[in-house]
Amino acid sequence: MGLASAGDNVPFKTSLAGSADGISLIPSGRVFTFFDDFLGETTISETAGVATYLTTVIEAGGGEGSAVMNDVAGGGLLITTDAAATDSTVVTTNPEVFSFSATKRFEMEFSFQAEDDDLGIFLGLGEGLLFGVDGVTLREDSHVGFLLEGDSVLTFSYGNTSGGNVTTDTAIAFVPAADTIVTAMYDGAGGWTAFVDGVASAAITNTAASHPDALMSVFLALENSGVAAAQTMTVNYIYLRWEL
Repeated sequence: MGLASAGDNVPFKTSLAGSADGISLIPSGRVFTFFDDFLGETTISETAGVATYLTTVIEAGGGEGSAVMNDVAGGGLLITTDAAATDSTVVTTNPEVFSFSATKRFEMEFSFQAEDDDLGIFLGLGEGLLFGVDGVTLREDSHVGFLLEGDSVLTFSYGNTSGGNVTTDTAIAFVPAADTIVTAMYDGAGGWTAFVDGVASAAITNTAASHPDALMSVFLALENSGVAAAQTMTVNYIYLRWEL
């Protein structure tokens, strides 16, 4: 897991003279990747700023949701809610480091299984932001990713505070407790594509005024959709790749 520049294998420079990058050792327009399969150095805490991921829980009763490393082949993060009808558990990266630009390429992919049909897997603004009913709270700020809002069909969404949201119903049914892979790509020139298990979604409208305009964190959010029973979601991996 972690960040790496696409120029990691570039030979050592002996001089900056005549360099196209001027005084920079790291080339401009570099590509960064983030990959986490929840092995190795991943840490989780309910205290901000002390671990790789921050867990925020909301519960109406005496129990408590959680996020823990799971015993599954290849690694995984197990997210669990408490048992009240409006409880939720949200896991975010510390801190906000993921950016989006209308002229830069961007890719994201998540693999997960979930019992419930009220969840969010995306990049968003604000550490510990609570999921809220039907994802309303999270979509008030910069975000890009996938939501499932009680209708058994994943929705792709991006937006920001001032420009509003652009949402696309993927028209691809979500299967509870089954392996699901969601993928989204932006080509740096106004073209969006999104896939669920490799199947392309409906066409996505490009609205420049709604592009994410702030630094974002990874958000993994699970909510009990009106059902008074604990729910679980296991995230197998996160992959992000973007140009600066």
